[in-house]
Amino acid sequence: PLYCAVSGGRVEAAVEAICYLPDDTVVTGDFIGYTQFWDVRTQTLLSSFHTHTACIQTILAGPDQTLFVAGMDPKVVRFLKYPGADTWSPSLRCVCSTLSQWAPCLILRCLLFS
Repeated sequence: PLYCAVSGGRVEAAVEAICYLPDDTVVTGDFIGYTQFWDVRTQTLLSSFHTHTACIQTILAGPDQTLFVAGMDPKVVRFLKYPGADTWSPSLRCVCSTLSQWAPCLILRCLLFS
């Protein structure tokens, strides 16, 4: 399991979703709802966001520096990396009423209707 920083401390959380990006960044989603960005070259945590209230199940890299994260809760969070920026930022939270086991469908629904 990977470690995520929470309130200055560390908690152990199993990674449930992972996505490799072309800029040598790995994005992980864990069992307690954290989305984390890791630098592969330096093996360091770049940023961490508590985006969900439950397990993250799906991370999808989209076109134009876009990333979508979905999990057991009914949310899909879109991250953007703006041109010239070094970090990713959450830019949209879409709450859907579909069953959580259909996380990839939630991502598509939010893509189509947001």
